[in-house]
Amino acid sequence: MYNPPKVCIINISEKCALRCQHCYLNVEKKPKEMTLSQIIILFEQLRAFKPHIIGLEGDHTLLTEIIEESTKHDLQVSIGVSGSYYNKQFLNNIVPSKVRSLVLSLDSHIEDLHDKMHNAPGLFKKTIETIRYVKEKKFKVTVLSAISSINKHYIEDLTKFLLDLEVDVITFLYISPFGRAKNSELSIAPHVWRDVCVKIEELKKNGKETTIMYEPVFCSNSFNIKNPCSLFSKNYMGIDASGNVYLCPLFMRNEKYALGNLFQSNLRDIWSTSKKWNNFYEIKRSNTCDCNNYKNCGGKCLADILLINTKNKFPEVMCYMYWRYLE
Repeated sequence: MYNPPKVCIINISEKCALRCQHCYLNVEKKPKEMTLSQIIILFEQLRAFKPHIIGLEGDHTLLTEIIEESTKHDLQVSIGVSGSYYNKQFLNNIVPSKVRSLVLSLDSHIEDLHDKMHNAPGLFKKTIETIRYVKEKKFKVTVLSAISSINKHYIEDLTKFLLDLEVDVITFLYISPFGRAKNSELSIAPHVWRDVCVKIEELKKNGKETTIMYEPVFCSNSFNIKNPCSLFSKNYMGIDASGNVYLCPLFMRNEKYALGNLFQSNLRDIWSTSKKWNNFYEIKRSNTCDCNNYKNCGGKCLADILLINTKNKFPEVMCYMYWRYLE
């Protein structure tokens, strides 16, 4: 059955000026990058899907040209690059009508804390300057805030700070123990994440013109998701810089779990007929749990089973991430 994804996250380049502690990806020494001709092929195939959200990630050398191509293909993209990439020369070469949103990370209202999480002294000031500048130019701004053991106590202060900046969307992220964050102590306990979500629900009332969300964003009414797991809903597609297609962005850069490669096969065929789907279904069904919500999600997180193989820690966290939906 053909179920086009509602969200597509594309790592068009592995280049990134930052080395964030909590990144779910781990940049290689020789980062890969899609060519412009490859991106045109991608856009031609992606146009048939028309995802609700298309997120382009990575400090690509030709990002201005890529945005122009997305417009030609009637695709409105969100741009997620490192804070240092958002210089005035780049921003003055694009117009707000051609992008859905500019995405920046701000994990604390405290300068030293934010810079520490991103291993980038001076990044906080640069990010604030960028937010103010792009707001003046009428761009829609989305801020991602990764909640960790370091900043979990500052949710309310951070939210107020972002509201004062008049950003359009705030999305609070749970730090999944993948990529660079795999062996860190940044991920918070399941019950703590639930408390954070409850707090965010209270803060949403003060949002005014700002949309405040937290993971999983799929459970918002705008997506109309019946099953939060992408393995069953097929609502979340990930594509890496080599053109490999994944059922979830958490698998990106783990090529053996790719459904196929869009430069070798048609993207629609990969998404609807790849033999890997059945393999993944069997793996997940053989790793069941005793939770009463099993009928809703199908069992433990597939990424945890294949990439981390912990006994209870991450699957339990995933359950808490979906607590509001499951209740």
